[in-house]
Amino acid sequence: MFYHVVMMKFKPGTPESFFDECRAITDRMAKTEKGVRDLRWAKNTADRGKGYDHAVMGVYDSSADHDAYQVCDLHVKLKGMVAQYLEDLVVFDTDVPGL
Repeated sequence: MFYHVVMMKFKPGTPESFFDECRAITDRMAKTEKGVRDLRWAKNTADRGKGYDHAVMGVYDSSADHDAYQVCDLHVKLKGMVAQYLEDLVVFDTDVPGL
């Protein structure tokens, strides 16, 4: 299994409707992209999140499936949308054999 976590810090004033749209696109990718086991858009509820207020968490069959997801049309669209409000992001990717 391959895990992909993107923690994002958005600019103040980012509209809530924007996050709803991002969640909808993420949910759609979870249902349509080959090799995606699970994909979630989530709001950070930790008080120690250092301003990283949302994340995308994905589980893929393999790193190759993650690579294919990276260039799919919906993901490219989502990245373009996020860029307009994004202040910073941190990515964590790892391959966990045997799961």
